[in-house]
Amino acid sequence: MRELFQFLAGRSISAPGAEITEYEIAARVFGRGEDFDPSESNVVRVAVRQLRSKLKEYFEEAGAGEKWIVEFPKGGYELHFISRSESTSLPSANRTGEFRWKRIAAALGVLVVLLAAALLWTASHPRVDARSNPSAFLPRIIQTFGGPVQVIAADSAYVLIRHFGAIPLDVEDYESGRYTRLVKPEELPPRTRDLWQALQTRQYLNIADVNIAYRLAAELYPDPPLLRMAKHLRARDFRAGNYVILGSGSSNPWHLLFRDQLNFYYECEPARPVHIRNRNPRP
Repeated sequence: MRELFQFLAGRSISAPGAEITEYEIAARVFGRGEDFDPSESNVVRVAVRQLRSKLKEYFEEAGAGEKWIVEFPKGGYELHFISRSESTSLPSANRTGEFRWKRIAAALGVLVVLLAAALLWTASHPRVDARSNPSAFLPRIIQTFGGPVQVIAADSAYVLIRHFGAIPLDVEDYESGRYTRLVKPEELPPRTRDLWQALQTRQYLNIADVNIAYRLAAELYPDPPLLRMAKHLRARDFRAGNYVILGSGSSNPWHLLFRDQLNFYYECEPARPVHIRNRNPRP
């Protein structure tokens, strides 16, 4: 569901009003091929229905007091980032995004709201000691590392920035920030320039990464890992130490440093469906 939300949010922000098709979602999010037939598979409709329900549930319950919300109207696949005072007047999925883009930078605060909600939710649950849970597979592996562990969260801003243009996945470009210069702000629609500036100067986490980090912290207590933002690291940092890199190469480019060492690798390229590559399949 995280990948679906990131994809729909990126498309809705970078190209407001543009059609998002069921086939496109199936290919980009679920890795379906050219033979995908929406009449025979409801994988997209089921996932969309679940995401719509989760967003509605959050903003009606835990996020009922938030000023900004994410609406997901039926009849289309575009997300609307709007203020709560304007949330009751969306007649259809084809509504213009004029007012939304006037406040899009502020609407991005929704991501921070969701992050806060995740922290509040997890904080209300008791800690679990890995020693009393022998089935905790990942914590048991991490405990064999023999040193402190750092969890590197995916860069949600990077995911959205890549929707502004054909930005290739490249570790050196990410480390130096050159990827931001591949898009010319003056060529962007006026209403999107504030968003562009916000994505370059602010940092965003997604709920899934926060929950993973919290669970690892609870299960590895009293030696919890350190949660760090991908944007804060440099390639030299990975020469020594123990790291858990969250996300995929498209959301956390540090994966690319280790791609040649992995047998199974998650690939996500603009011109191809999302898929997992097996580099050394058995006969």
